[in-house]
Amino acid sequence: MKIGQTSIVQRVLVRIILLLVVLLAVNAGTYMVTRFLALRGPLAYGYIPDGKVSLAEIPQGYLPYLGHVIQGDVRSTEQQLGIGTFGNDPLIPMIGEALKNSLILLGISIVFAAVVGIALGLFSVNHHTRSTNPIGLLVSIAGFSMPGFYLGILVLALMFTMAARGVRWNYLPASGYGLDKHLILPVLALGIRPMAEVARMTAELLSEELGKEYVRAARAKGLPWRMVIMRHAFRNIAATIVTALGNSLSYLIGSLVIIEQVFLWPGLGHALLDSIRISNFAGTILDPILIATLVTTGTLLYLIIDLVTDVISQALDPRLRRA
Repeated sequence: MKIGQTSIVQRVLVRIILLLVVLLAVNAGTYMVTRFLALRGPLAYGYIPDGKVSLAEIPQGYLPYLGHVIQGDVRSTEQQLGIGTFGNDPLIPMIGEALKNSLILLGISIVFAAVVGIALGLFSVNHHTRSTNPIGLLVSIAGFSMPGFYLGILVLALMFTMAARGVRWNYLPASGYGLDKHLILPVLALGIRPMAEVARMTAELLSEELGKEYVRAARAKGLPWRMVIMRHAFRNIAATIVTALGNSLSYLIGSLVIIEQVFLWPGLGHALLDSIRISNFAGTILDPILIATLVTTGTLLYLIIDLVTDVISQALDPRLRRA
């Protein structure tokens, strides 16, 4: 095994150990905080119970819950009391299904952001003058400035307005799950911001690379611009773009809660909001087991994406391995 490969393996092992420590801390912290709020009673509108909660009551039940997590047999507090709305099935398979749906949405959104963003960035640079096309720059800035959930709400408002005026819009469903046209609106709303960021970064880095000595040397040898850009300049900026895509994925995980709720996509974000039930009579009802499991699953997804991004970036750029 080469020295560079050994350093990557060691780095991955250290990151995995840190990942497990962070997961345990997030799981325990979420469980304790949610249980503290649950012990204080339902948080009704405009009313916060003033009952005292003993510190000894907060960690009760955590170790049995952690044991059930390790065994893969987790049931919510309401299920244990026989009043749950999830039936008697363990939560892990249900959360696994929600995770699968979120991964589908995330995967397609990041592919959309990568393909469209890189293409827009490449076409935004004039290889003769190394200047950036103002139109491409304007599109990337507009996309980066507009939150995805706001774009989704605008599209839905437009569709509802057209429907109220008797114009039926059957091409794009407003909500629901399906590996068909149901994906278009949530993918667009989720991927528009990272697409704009990738386009802007690609254009700026490529414009900088085209002014370097090795590009002029390649052109002096008679290589066409397309070969110079794809085989030389783009390879040198690929690691930075991959890192940007990884950071965008981390941002998208946080946006899942809003996007999935807006478009009723049955993923982790939608399940997390559904786990916090709000009633006009009972106030806000919290389930520590369910919420802690969902938050830990989202954290695990975030940490794995961060780890994979780091490994791919080092594989693409030897300078990162040496550093």
